[in-house]
Amino acid sequence: MGAVQIAVFELLKAYLVASPSFGSFNGLPAEAAFGAIGGLIGAVITTPADVVTTRIMTRGGEGGGGGGASKGGRARAVAHSADEEGPLGVAKAILAEDGPAGFFVGVGSRGLYWAPAIGIFLSLYCSLRQAALSL
Repeated sequence: MGAVQIAVFELLKAYLVASPSFGSFNGLPAEAAFGAIGGLIGAVITTPADVVTTRIMTRGGEGGGGGGASKGGRARAVAHSADEEGPLGVAKAILAEDGPAGFFVGVGSRGLYWAPAIGIFLSLYCSLRQAALSL
């Protein structure tokens, strides 16, 4: 996820800072906004993989009945047949149970967490980098 966040941040910064039609986009507020956009896009892009990983981690032991949280707060057991042991099998089970929307469960929460977190982090990083370069 970090690679996506930083790539989006740098692309936005390079494009908007170099573009004469967007005015002045240098400084802490602009870097915070670019970081927040990068954090949001990174969160959305990586949510499906995170949903699959979470399902694998929360499904319990073999034959156990553990399950991840699903829509409405009810617990649901993920099938434990031999063909659904790995990530591909879990992804197929999610698709069968919830359709494509099942891969984006929690995307809003992830976006609300990562957008400000990365915005703060990257703007602070850029400020500290500039301070260190001016020494």
